[in-house]
Amino acid sequence: MKPRERPDPAAIGDLPGPESRFAHVIKHLYAPGERWDLAVRGLPARPEREAQGAGCTSAELRAREPSYHGACAACRAHVLRDHDRHLQPAYRQALATATDSGRWGTWADAQRPQEAFVGDSGVFVIARRTRSGEQNVATAYRVVPRGVRPGEATADDFLKAAVRKLRDKTSYGQEDR
Repeated sequence: MKPRERPDPAAIGDLPGPESRFAHVIKHLYAPGERWDLAVRGLPARPEREAQGAGCTSAELRAREPSYHGACAACRAHVLRDHDRHLQPAYRQALATATDSGRWGTWADAQRPQEAFVGDSGVFVIARRTRSGEQNVATAYRVVPRGVRPGEATADDFLKAAVRKLRDKTSYGQEDR
């Protein structure tokens, strides 16, 4: 089997555009079950409550498809600051530690090739090539461990769950077979 070429995390762009960043913060960083407090230093205990204090409505914070354009300017600004302060550094760190440790693999997608990465903190990142050939983060989230109550999950539980998903969904681990 041909050796894998190690990806360069610096060559992978961030989540593109404010709409995507807004949606990912609400869907993932603010999701209590993903326990970002175990992966991000300085994250407020309930970041979604701070977003409400900044003008986001409960409906916006619970939306299955958060609407950047439907939110007020203060809510948009707060959520995008949370991306820049918390989510972006977490997925950038995950890309770096994943490539250093070899925890990445190709995710078979007929439409566009993509790679998945698992950082030391258990952050699961998918990077996808654009039509122009650039590679950007498509999503970053924490795989919720099965069979463990959210308040009792440890950082190690999240890392193991993410590695399990990486092994199940990508080429990761195939060189061991």
